[in-house]
Amino acid sequence: KQWYQRRVRGCSVSGGARVRTFDGRSYQFQGSCSYIFSTDCRDYDYFVYGETGQCDKGSPSDCILSVTLFKGIDSVTFKRGWAIVSNNQVYYLAPNQKKLFGSITVYRTDYHIYMNHKFLDVFIRFDGLAQFEILRTPNEVSRHCGLCGTPNSNVKDDFFCFGTLQ
Repeated sequence: KQWYQRRVRGCSVSGGARVRTFDGRSYQFQGSCSYIFSTDCRDYDYFVYGETGQCDKGSPSDCILSVTLFKGIDSVTFKRGWAIVSNNQVYYLAPNQKKLFGSITVYRTDYHIYMNHKFLDVFIRFDGLAQFEILRTPNEVSRHCGLCGTPNSNVKDDFFCFGTLQ
């Protein structure tokens, strides 16, 4: 299987902010803001930020506006409408096209766009419009925290982050 086809558990975020954590706990919140959906809570060496906001002018609904992976000096942002932003440049990939941005590989299929950093066993899948997932490979060690929770099969600690209850 390709790297974007392997996974164990994922956190999904759809609409404005309907979240299903790594452990399967679901919740929803409203608000236009940037959020840390996942980070390595031991080394803090990567971050997955999501930005939510008004879908369209005059719309009462919030949507996912973008999702960004930061790892070291590398960062890639997916925006609604299949846009990929890196180093203030906007790119669009055709289906089945792959592009490398520093150490982050981006690959597009017909229905999704994926990104993965070569030193992470975590990758992101985005549908180009309304949903993204943070997916873990079988080799990944559970040190995550953020709005996606902690992937340890314990839903009771999904809102513990940085040592406190959130």
